[in-house]
Amino acid sequence: MIGAASVLAIDPRSETARRLLIDGVAAIPESEDATWPWPEPRLRYGNGTIPHALLVAGAALGDRRLTERGLAALSFLVLVQTRRGHLSVTGALGRGRGDDGPQFDQQPIEAGDIADAAACAHRLGHGERWADTVRMAWAWFLGDNDAGVAMIDPAVGAGFDGLQPAGRNRNRGAESTLAALSTSQHMRSLTDHRTL
Repeated sequence: MIGAASVLAIDPRSETARRLLIDGVAAIPESEDATWPWPEPRLRYGNGTIPHALLVAGAALGDRRLTERGLAALSFLVLVQTRRGHLSVTGALGRGRGDDGPQFDQQPIEAGDIADAAACAHRLGHGERWADTVRMAWAWFLGDNDAGVAMIDPAVGAGFDGLQPAGRNRNRGAESTLAALSTSQHMRSLTDHRTL
């Protein structure tokens, strides 16, 4: 859906991209439960892609209701994954109703996907709150997280693979590195925007 929205931004006449967006939106169920307004019974992996997809679909299709769904999903996601003022992202086993406290093995893709969605919301003009969310995601990489350790190696720009109770998984895979670098780029964009 995110790719299809990018295609429509370049070629608004692309029916293939438009159909992909419409079909993608139809595949994301709406929750009827006000206490768990998420389209799945548990948060799992890369959760930020759902609100991000809804936000770009709303913008590309000119559908305010989709945009509102995306903002509501992102708000819920950040609320559930914030603890003591920092991101406390869903662990590898997922998070459901009543799952409180920090979870591990926290994956960098979760912080990165939250940053992607929040940067999108900010870019679309939905408020400074989303810039603050990008900053919180970047802070997670810098060590403002449940274990208090940096999840990026500043010497080489690589992201560590998982946050654990006693520290981090020292493996530095491509997915984790891309999540860290993407979040860093969002931070740079926010900084550049403020200096204009």
